[in-house]
Amino acid sequence: MTWWRRVLRRRALERELDAELRDHIEREVAEGVRAGQSEADARRRIRLTSGGLDQVKEACRDVRRPRALADLAADVRFAWRILAKDRWFTAGAILTLALGIGATTAIFSVVYGVLLKPLPFDEPDRLVALYHLAPGFNTPKLPQSDATYFTINGVACSSR
Repeated sequence: MTWWRRVLRRRALERELDAELRDHIEREVAEGVRAGQSEADARRRIRLTSGGLDQVKEACRDVRRPRALADLAADVRFAWRILAKDRWFTAGAILTLALGIGATTAIFSVVYGVLLKPLPFDEPDRLVALYHLAPGFNTPKLPQSDATYFTINGVACSSR
């Protein structure tokens, strides 16, 4: 049986498990009575050796499905009940999540566009910056105008 069916048929599986364990206990009690014990003593011996019906059911559940899946399902049901009970808290939680997700998305979009996205050039590692040096002006670099750029590259500018 697939794990998905086990999740969906949880109640039916619990009934089957309960019926199977009770049948096993009744067979053990009958065997103890045939061996000469009283029914109460046979039931007591079975409870002492097995640890009780609930402990055996828990062990069978742990084997049948991972405990984390059962815990997750229980946590989701509990969260749903709490959120359904307090509508104002639910609205506040949803609003907080929406604002947090929106802010995170906006910040990531800016960071990606500015820092992470590759430059739109064929060979970005070959880009250079040109500056004028003017030691007498007490500044290490002067900005360059467009006219100087076109003059250095030998591109003729024509305005129409």
